[in-house]
Amino acid sequence: MKTEFYRDTISNEILKKVIYYDNDEIKNERYYLNNKQHRVDGPAIIWYNNGKLSMECYYLNNECHRENGPAIIEYDNDGSIVRERYYLNHAEIINPLQIEKINNKSIQEEPMQEEFENINIKQNKKRKIFIIEDF
Repeated sequence: MKTEFYRDTISNEILKKVIYYDNDEIKNERYYLNNKQHRVDGPAIIWYNNGKLSMECYYLNNECHRENGPAIIEYDNDGSIVRERYYLNHAEIINPLQIEKINNKSIQEEPMQEEFENINIKQNKKRKIFIIEDF
């Protein structure tokens, strides 16, 4: 395997890293800002399998996060989407229909259950998952 680094010309900070399989096909691409996985205009991590897109992961400041769609998208060999997972600030959102309502409020670690308008959110701290009910 070989790795290519794309660096800032002034700070020498890594901005992008591309890892290749032995056959020179891309294995994955990773984007960084301040040495954290971060990208505003697209996925921060892109995985390939046999030259085909297999997964995209959106990160901001090293946290899995996307407000306008799934933060993790997994693809089948034919390019169809197999699975989508939604995250805000590295917390998985079980019901993506409520992301917009949650974005308008700040999610706090405590208390474990908090009301956002008429939305009941229960946080499982071990897995950092939010379960949305009563929508």
